[in-house]
Amino acid sequence: MALPSWKPAPKGPPPAKLDIGRAWSRAAAMIAANRQLLLIVAGVFFLLPQLIVNFVLPSPQDGLEGDAATQAMLDLFAGWWPVLLASLLMQSVGVLAVIALLADPARPTVGEAMKRALRYLPSYVAAQLVLLSGIGVVMLLVLVPVATAGAAAGSASSAGAFGTLIALAIALYLFIRAVLTAPVMVAQRVRNPFDALLRAWRLTRGNATRLLFFLALLTLSALIIYTVATLIPGLILLPLVGADGAAVVVGFIGALVGAVYSLITTAVLTAIWAQLAATPAE
Repeated sequence: MALPSWKPAPKGPPPAKLDIGRAWSRAAAMIAANRQLLLIVAGVFFLLPQLIVNFVLPSPQDGLEGDAATQAMLDLFAGWWPVLLASLLMQSVGVLAVIALLADPARPTVGEAMKRALRYLPSYVAAQLVLLSGIGVVMLLVLVPVATAGAAAGSASSAGAFGTLIALAIALYLFIRAVLTAPVMVAQRVRNPFDALLRAWRLTRGNATRLLFFLALLTLSALIIYTVATLIPGLILLPLVGADGAAVVVGFIGALVGAVYSLITTAVLTAIWAQLAATPAE
């Protein structure tokens, strides 16, 4: 009697290949179609928090380096953490509201988008805490053995630097794999933070490298624009209105550039989610 032949279990469908150009075009179209509503949300939840941080928080003392600079930043955070936390939460609400506006084909109003954003805010914060905790644990699992081995071999500094690079690379990879958590939550109405992280992980399978390079290019472009947009006006205005007047104008321009960057990034991530999830977002 012939033995039955063994066949491997069928594999799942291959991951969708991300088309960055199509995602960018879709994001631009969504912003253009909803520009009036987005201006309201971006002004309140992206621009205003950055203006508060720019003009309310004191600047660290100039000329500090090394441990002194680190201590100055820690002291600033310890004294102003409620303002920083409120700013972060406001921007998180803005991210969720923008996604609600762009990803819902029913075209909700700003009020409806805000209500949905507030409903999902606790879950979103929980997901971010879970992600940061996981990244922290992974980094410790990498850094501690490497540092221990380096100390035993007499090259603790080299081992520490090498371990830090590996840990940062892993942390960046985990962040990229979870970058679609917010669109998954709001657009797919997923309240469970673990479920949202898992779905985002599945959506980004096979596209981590594309996402990394695209987001890195987007961030680098924003940094260049920010530098040019704040440096040149600052140099022009300094002799005309003095240091304080120039600082006010530069602070406003910097906050405006940051708000535009937040809006574009959120729209792009929503378009990427729509493409990978094969769900209409228009």
